[in-house]
Amino acid sequence: MALAHQEITKIGGDLVREFPHLTVEFVSIVATEGDRVEVMVRVNGCHAQRCSLMFNLPRSDKASFERELRTLLERELRNHMRRQ
Repeated sequence: MALAHQEITKIGGDLVREFPHLTVEFVSIVATEGDRVEVMVRVNGCHAQRCSLMFNLPRSDKASFERELRTLLERELRNHMRRQ
């Protein structure tokens, strides 16, 4: 995985533009044993308290990792907003 915190925060920021009341506040990346990486994105504005979205992604080249993270984050944000 070759994305830095700032790049993941930017991806989250790009995706929440569709929901103007949301902001991406925090990103945490945890390298696990093996070929997986956990990414936590904290979103503010969807509920009374901040929400944390967790993703477990395979380590891969930068383009593949970014594409998969963007797809999963977009899907989860849409589902998350529908559950309000």
